[in-house]
Amino acid sequence: MTAPATRSPGRLALRRNQRSMPPARMLTQGMDFTDVFELQERTGAGEDWSATLVELGDRQSARAAAAAARAHPATAAEAFLLAAACYRCAHSTLIRDDEQMRDLFGRSAAAFARAMALRRPAGERIMIEGWVHGWRLRGSAGGTAPACVVVLGGNTGWAESHETSARHLLARGLDVVLADIPGQGGVRLVDGVPFRDDEQQVEALRRVVAAARRYGYQRIGILGHSAGAYWAALGAARIAAIDAACCVSGSDVPGAPVVRFASGAHVFGAMCGLTDAAAAQARAAAWRWPEDARVDRPTLLLHGGKDLIYPLGHAGQLAGRVRPGLAETVVFARGGHCLYEIQSEKMACLADWLHDRLG
Repeated sequence: MTAPATRSPGRLALRRNQRSMPPARMLTQGMDFTDVFELQERTGAGEDWSATLVELGDRQSARAAAAAARAHPATAAEAFLLAAACYRCAHSTLIRDDEQMRDLFGRSAAAFARAMALRRPAGERIMIEGWVHGWRLRGSAGGTAPACVVVLGGNTGWAESHETSARHLLARGLDVVLADIPGQGGVRLVDGVPFRDDEQQVEALRRVVAAARRYGYQRIGILGHSAGAYWAALGAARIAAIDAACCVSGSDVPGAPVVRFASGAHVFGAMCGLTDAAAAQARAAAWRWPEDARVDRPTLLLHGGKDLIYPLGHAGQLAGRVRPGLAETVVFARGGHCLYEIQSEKMACLADWLHDRLG
């Protein structure tokens, strides 16, 4: 009798990485198409996922440095962004804040910073230690636009991953603040501040909004993805200075996938500074919308009909937290979680909506 076939640990790890970072997500987060194709080809042949991405990132970094040396800043900036995306996609599949995670995050952050220094107008670092790590992006060197949009990621954060999305907002005359808050990105990995509760996150958003006001923005919108969509809606409910909110693939019970999926407990645990999976799941189970909060700002909710993280019903639940008449829900039947598969259509929809309310 023939023994059943088994998959090697390497093949299982590859499948997990491919599910976590499919090509559509990597392209959306700024990787070059040829790098994505080479990654798929090489890892399919047995090469290590993170090591391959580091090599691809190093190649783009070398190309960027050569362009800078030849006084071609635009080419250098583009290549540094591609390098940053490679390093970021390398660490985005990791589930623990270990030395490898910090090394890859540092490489990505350094490449992104070099791109921002070369960008015109240059990206401006926003640092509020223990609260916010982010970047201010302007569409014109001629001055400050009348409005800006604060952009948030999900459980893991990685503010820089939304630079490609920011281009759609900048093209419509809206400046952008890419932000990580406690439990996300550099606030977690550099400052060592985990996510503790929603009031902590609202306070972080208050500080982002206050910084935006100091820049002179008259109107402020907020755009959140996944768990960040929950914080965007809650921020709009708690902070009067936020004029409009856009929620992509959100829920009013953001801990639900952590309870359903075992792998989610490790990611959420890292965000919360917890090493015990059971403790992370217990924290997630108790994480839900506060009953005294109601959003009274125009709110757009985008959701995918094929979302497996927050199935479609979650969009309706979050919309129910918005005062009647102010919520608009758009469902993309063929979209999955965060709508990576239809990035251009998603961004056109939300960027036009935000422009109409803020521009």
